[in-house]
Amino acid sequence: MKCAKCESVNIANLKLALL
Repeated sequence: MKCAKCESVNIANLKLALL
């Protein structure tokens, strides 16, 4: 199981990677 905070960070990183 991934922690919610980790999930949020991963999503933020993915968004930054798309920029």
